[in-house]
Amino acid sequence: MSFDPVEICAVLTAESVEFVILGGFVAVIHGSALPTEDIDVVPSRELENLVRLATALKRLGAKFRTGGEAVATNIDAAFIASMPLMLNLVTNYGHVDLTFAPAGQLAGYDDWKPRSRPARSGRRTCGAIRVPSAHPCTRSTLGSPSPNSDDARGLG
Repeated sequence: MSFDPVEICAVLTAESVEFVILGGFVAVIHGSALPTEDIDVVPSRELENLVRLATALKRLGAKFRTGGEAVATNIDAAFIASMPLMLNLVTNYGHVDLTFAPAGQLAGYDDWKPRSRPARSGRRTCGAIRVPSAHPCTRSTLGSPSPNSDDARGLG
């Protein structure tokens, strides 16, 4: 299995999942050369979205990530809704961390969405994939973009 976050995002987007990406992959989107081995997804917890997310996870071949062998199970909307903080998964395209309550001042999707923007690859907007407006390697503060962010440089 090789890590392919673009394919993970493509499946989530194809299933119309509402989500924001956090963590190392966002740093890559913002131009970092540092490698990452997983993608941190903050999904909307609306029931309809969790149904779409469960469908996307089935398409991705998602299994529980454990210290040993990945564990196959039925991941449905009710199961996802019962997760209080996060769910670590292995998919056919790499590790996916569903993060419902990220550490920091912003609690979840409803807090992150208004502070995010569509991801861009060069000058092209990447559909429904949303990333924080401020560079993820700088600790986000409510309403204050980092000095390195697109917003602070007048590009956002």
